Amino acid sequence: MRSWLVVALVGCGPSSDGTGLLVVATDTGIEAIDVATGDTTLLEPERWGGIAIAPDRQRVAYIGDDFAPRINDLHGTVQVLPSSEGYGTYLRWQPGGHLTYPLMTTPATELITAAGVARQLPTREVAVSHDGRRIAYVDAGGTLAIEDLDGGNRSAIADHVAVTMLAFDPDDAGLTMAVFDVDNTTHVEHWDGARHALGAGSPAPTIPGGSRYSPDGSELLVVEPSGNLIGRALADGAAHPYLGDGSANTAAYVEDGRVVAAGAVRGLPPMPSIAITDGSATTRLGSTSESQCFLSQLSIPNQQIALTCSVPAIVGFTGQTVLGHDALASLGLSADGAGLVTIGVDGTIELATVHGEVRTLATSVVPMGGTRVTPVAAYAP
Repeated sequence: MRSWLVVALVGCGPSSDGTGLLVVATDTGIEAIDVATGDTTLLEPERWGGIAIAPDRQRVAYIGDDFAPRINDLHGTVQVLPSSEGYGTYLRWQPGGHLTYPLMTTPATELITAAGVARQLPTREVAVSHDGRRIAYVDAGGTLAIEDLDGGNRSAIADHVAVTMLAFDPDDAGLTMAVFDVDNTTHVEHWDGARHALGAGSPAPTIPGGSRYSPDGSELLVVEPSGNLIGRALADGAAHPYLGDGSANTAAYVEDGRVVAAGAVRGLPPMPSIAITDGSATTRLGSTSESQCFLSQLSIPNQQIALTCSVPAIVGFTGQTVLGHDALASLGLSADGAGLVTIGVDGTIELATVHGEVRTLATSVVPMGGTRVTPVAAYAP
């Protein structure tokens, strides 16, 4: 039976040495661990699930063992949120310090603003603007709209649509989305006062630390139905080919006009593939037929990727392996880029560094008697 580890790794404050703070579900409860010192604080006993850390690193949200979401300020104050049916690992801290989480039995999302005001939205697809002031969602009548957090200043964009991967542009002036068609396919649209079709496919899901938008905000990464990866210009829909071998599944921009993509080259059997490319020159990372590869973190300042193929590793943007460590999966890179936090099959969490250090940080809970751990993690450098 597959079991679940719920863990989050976040960066520390100004006094940190860059190795971060670990918040982990153990058999004791929710614990916060200073990775640099090993100091442990019990945040709450017998509560675990769906851990997410606020961008200000002063609050942790999680699902209790009674399925009720909570916010913990790391100093002993716990706020039980309005809904009693938070949906597991889908807690999300949004821009502006707002929290969203889909409900488990109802197609709705609870929005908790940074000021603590709760709203229930009749959809599981909600986008929050980068300035934290506006939201976009499809209402109960099928209308896609943008409005203020309190529901005011509403603008209807489209009627009778089903969308996913809804996101505000980097400048908050427009929206991108994947729209479901009546023939069960999807196409990409951009809205900037008018709707523009950008072609078939879906905006590529982003790797933590990366973006589906180009650094200048002019282009959007799209995975076509064939598995090919292209960039679509938001202004006119012009295509910029990146990968044409059908291997893309998830992707993000890195730097210097390049993207990183993960997926599998189609065939029997499929060939797992991770690539960095600008559309002409491509560097393949960890492409083997023996193991599937997973991306867990992208650090653009350090020019590194945390990934797991046969073992968790830190790989540079040029393709060199900086560190490999024998474990089940990578949970993320330390903020200084010198360490990798990993989880083993027995739930042991370790910090491995490029300096040769390996240190045990915690042993996670492995519920239901399982021996294989599936990590659910969030990392903020």
